[in-house]
Amino acid sequence: MKKPKFKVGDMVYRLLEDDNVEDIRGKKQMGKVRMGDVRIDRTQRKIGEIVYMNGKGPTFRYLLEGINGTSYEESELRKKL
Repeated sequence: MKKPKFKVGDMVYRLLEDDNVEDIRGKKQMGKVRMGDVRIDRTQRKIGEIVYMNGKGPTFRYLLEGINGTSYEESELRKKL
């Protein structure tokens, strides 16, 4: 069985959804996403729980402290900015 890339307690940065992207000045970007827009949340967050998935799709989903109702795949998280 594949092991998770991150552990509970690891500090990570998450990718922002397209409707939450910021411009270089930190203002919310409206409309099309541009090449220079910030797509990674600058707030480092702790992994609170790892959810093991069965079946198709990602094997693991990560729940971050301070963000309720959303889980993230490994590809949506980064250790460094």
